[in-house]
Amino acid sequence: MRWVMVLAVVACGCDSAEKRIEKHKPVAAPIFAHYQALGPIIAKQPPVTERLWNVPEPLVLETYADGKLNPAFNTGVTYVEYIDKLCDSGWRLWYPDVNSSGPLTMMVEDGEEWLLNVACYLQKGKQWWNAEMHPISSVERHFWQFEHAKYVAAIRIRDVKTAGLVMEEIEAKQIEHFEPGYIRGDVLVYEVATEKLVAAFPLDAKLPDTVEVRDSGMHDQLRVMLSDTASSAIKAVLESNP
Repeated sequence: MRWVMVLAVVACGCDSAEKRIEKHKPVAAPIFAHYQALGPIIAKQPPVTERLWNVPEPLVLETYADGKLNPAFNTGVTYVEYIDKLCDSGWRLWYPDVNSSGPLTMMVEDGEEWLLNVACYLQKGKQWWNAEMHPISSVERHFWQFEHAKYVAAIRIRDVKTAGLVMEEIEAKQIEHFEPGYIRGDVLVYEVATEKLVAAFPLDAKLPDTVEVRDSGMHDQLRVMLSDTASSAIKAVLESNP
């Protein structure tokens, strides 16, 4: 007679993303309450026409430095809509305009990661948008950024026209010019703990008169270049600490 040995592999359950969320709640929940309060405050703020700067210390946007979490980091960047919606899993930011119906993406903004996910962790015990929970390392990183963002820079977009080629030139197959487009609005910087406006500046970004693009996918290239131009303009002001 031959015997078969069956080994049962059982996970210990000693740690999980859900347990990490519970661990962070005592610190993160009071911070989250400030973001909930900021939505109505921002909604009452009139359009910014002149630069305001009363920040008592340099703003540091970079989450990582030398491959590690940056201890100097103190400023998260997001859209005002993310602060207003927080954990609304059926909603996504979308900026339609006359030339395109796609979303506007700015590399300087990562509110989906550190703000919306943490909001959903705290309110619903799951991450924003996707059903599958992030790994523990991502949950920890999101909470770390959320808890260390002493300031939040809220991008408020009012008017967008996507850069693109001139339709008449496309039809004539003589492409020489492009529409530079624009992204207009403002950026509001709040100290999270006090919900106080400490800095603000207008945003009016457009492409320069001359750009270099590849032969294929020129529309998409111009659109990305416009978003990058706006991102660079926002980051330059925030990090200039005038």
